[in-house]
Amino acid sequence: MKKSNFVFYILLAVSLVFTACKKQETPVPLGKYEGGVLVVNEGSFGDADGSVSFLSADDKITNNIFKAENEQIVGGIIQALRVHESYAVIVTNSADKVIVANAKDFKMQHSITDAAMVNPIDFAGVGNKGYVSQWGKTDFVTYPEAALKVIDLTAGTITKTIALEAKPQGVLAYNGKVYVALEGSDKIAVVNTSTDAVETTIAVAKGPSRMVLDANNKIWAMCTSGNIVRINPTDNSVEATISGIKVAGFNEKVATNPAKDKIYYLAPAPWPATDVEVFVLDITATAAPGTSLIKGNNFYGIGVAANGNIYIGNSAAFQGVGKVERYKPDGTKIDEMEAGRGTSNFVF
Repeated sequence: MKKSNFVFYILLAVSLVFTACKKQETPVPLGKYEGGVLVVNEGSFGDADGSVSFLSADDKITNNIFKAENEQIVGGIIQALRVHESYAVIVTNSADKVIVANAKDFKMQHSITDAAMVNPIDFAGVGNKGYVSQWGKTDFVTYPEAALKVIDLTAGTITKTIALEAKPQGVLAYNGKVYVALEGSDKIAVVNTSTDAVETTIAVAKGPSRMVLDANNKIWAMCTSGNIVRINPTDNSVEATISGIKVAGFNEKVATNPAKDKIYYLAPAPWPATDVEVFVLDITATAAPGTSLIKGNNFYGIGVAANGNIYIGNSAAFQGVGKVERYKPDGTKIDEMEAGRGTSNFVF
């Protein structure tokens, strides 16, 4: 036998042994509500009809998925739906309740209520802990019970209350810290998740409301005063403040594209109030955008999909069924479909 043939057969034998010994990878099937878009329908204040819809990858929308899986409604008003690790967490303020469900099948694991949790607003997760901002009892002028509730997501219990100095709104978790936008002030509180205590506050423009993280791991805070502030979380310094931002004036609606190099936000046009505009701010910008990308009536929420398509929640002024409207990145409308009452947000 030639030496070259001998080497060939040796290599072939070794290859067959390694192939036989190698563990065959079995694809893990997606959960029932993975691979698509979760649609938040806030619900009307008096009717407690908040719900969650699911828009699948093949563009089929299924409404009331929580009710279908749990034989009970979410209730209202849904202020936030966040997916953290294996959890889907729903925050409802008129019901003073936080629901913890399995993100794959939406089966409820915990329904958290407590006499001390009043008007919960937003959620961020760190490991098995959740952080929920709450207004507390209020006359909508003063907020003496403003706080951050710490939740054990595994047990479904509130473990601590962290007092805040002003009305909170959005919550963002990053690098072992939780940032809380104190919309009733000109500060952002920074909570250390090891001690569950406020370790410092960051002075920003008045009315910080919602925050997003960009491609450079910088935090952008949209403020109701018409400013957007860029923060470096390494040292909590304010790197830039861009003024002249059109805003809603309360509970700002902000999202990033998948690359996190553009920030999308909603703002009412000057008149009439039902007209709303979609603005896009590049993270390298030094001035507010002068023109909007999209204009429409009753826009109430925004999100951007992996392919760059823009999703807008149309509330229908809470007078009927809300809609999901979809647009190409250039602002050209693709389609729309009915969802639930007060369509307001998206989780991709």
